Amino acid sequence: MRKLTMPDSPTITPLFHDCESPWCFPHLRRSVGGYNAGVKNRVRGHTRTISVRKKIAFACVAIVLSLALAATIAEVSLRLVGRRSLFTLPQQVMASLRGGPPAIRYPDPLFHNGLLPKSSGWQTAYFGPYLIRTNSLGMRDAESRDVPLVAGKRRVMVMGDSSIEGLGLNWQDTAVGMLAESRHDLDILNAGICGHTTSSYLVRTRYMIESMGVHIDDLIVEVDISDPADLEFRYANFDGHRVTARNGGPRITGELLGDWTYDDALWDQYGRRRLAECLNHMTALKSLCDKHGIRLHVGTHPWPYQIKANDFDSRARRAWATWCDDNAVPFIDAWPAFFNHLDPNSLFIPGDVHWSAAGGQIMANLFSEAIGKQ
Repeated sequence: MRKLTMPDSPTITPLFHDCESPWCFPHLRRSVGGYNAGVKNRVRGHTRTISVRKKIAFACVAIVLSLALAATIAEVSLRLVGRRSLFTLPQQVMASLRGGPPAIRYPDPLFHNGLLPKSSGWQTAYFGPYLIRTNSLGMRDAESRDVPLVAGKRRVMVMGDSSIEGLGLNWQDTAVGMLAESRHDLDILNAGICGHTTSSYLVRTRYMIESMGVHIDDLIVEVDISDPADLEFRYANFDGHRVTARNGGPRITGELLGDWTYDDALWDQYGRRRLAECLNHMTALKSLCDKHGIRLHVGTHPWPYQIKANDFDSRARRAWATWCDDNAVPFIDAWPAFFNHLDPNSLFIPGDVHWSAAGGQIMANLFSEAIGKQ
């Protein structure tokens, strides 16, 4: 079983030749007497010009090198502290001018935040900009298409947070994008939204089914390591109907979100209590699916923290496996594939907990296997 290592003077060519031959300056050939004086004066003038140009050239080179060095230092510093790239903003602005408005997210009164329907724009993560397009249902998609409420073939909706949405990746590199590309026999919907948690999955699924009238045959819910921490630090206590933000709270770090599976202090602080809430939300979602004849599948995967800590027999994994067994729900277990991979680092975006294209491919394969054939 592999362990994860965390990512903690140019040559100047003269512009003129120092030559007093009349063939170097043929336009100065007039008379023998006038030529000599003219050439000497002209050569002295060119020599001064060369000297000035050299100084200007060297000054420009020095300025460019200084700016490049300063930018490199700033870029390295930003990445070390986990902030967005120095070069992201200009890329985003230019790309947005070509591809549409960058702001495609909105505050939602039911499930806190969502994506605007039929929009496109370049989003920014600290590792660079990436393009998002949404369909008429406000879901990320390959293109801004109109999605019928009832599909002409089996429809599978994949629900989750930023990992399912595909943070930092273009559509073709996301898990759901690769699933859709490999399963043309299915109508695949990506219902992932950054920052969502189990209460959001319940409220949004209920809204789409009962208010919008979207027909779904299969629902895959990929729960995340951060779901209990989101309930603790991001959102107010859930009333069963809407998800609202929590006011105040500590500064949220990756360790605070992810270490509860093996850190006893965090487990006692919030992990045990909030994980139980997550399981209750899923029970309510199971009842909703049963009511509407939807086949529910539940999956989970490790973060780099769990792999580094060798937390294979994790509290999170055990809890969801037990819940699925008790409720006769197929369990999509990505932990063995991630832990046994020859290079676990390659499955995540460098310095981040979100899947790379390689990690997304593993998830797409697992989703496809769980769904099976028609």
